[in-house]
Amino acid sequence: MNVDALPTIKAEEIKEKLLSQLTGTVRWTESVLAMFNDGYNHFVECGQGRILTGLLKKIVPEARLSQIYDCETLSKLISTISCSAKTN
Repeated sequence: MNVDALPTIKAEEIKEKLLSQLTGTVRWTESVLAMFNDGYNHFVECGQGRILTGLLKKIVPEARLSQIYDCETLSKLISTISCSAKTN
């Protein structure tokens, strides 16, 4: 949730936070850092453009970044992840 940069699981909390998020500040940097600090180091941007990828590079330069914008790039990413999982 961008409203507080914390993971949310309970349905009632999700509803409340979504309402707050409509008018609240987007806490993108805090959200990305929270995910990275929790061990997530591979981020995937979906769709055309590289805005989020560019922001991610500035926030967490050591993160692994990928983009998917069509079936070909999706297949390539899946293949890369599958190969990587087999070697680990």
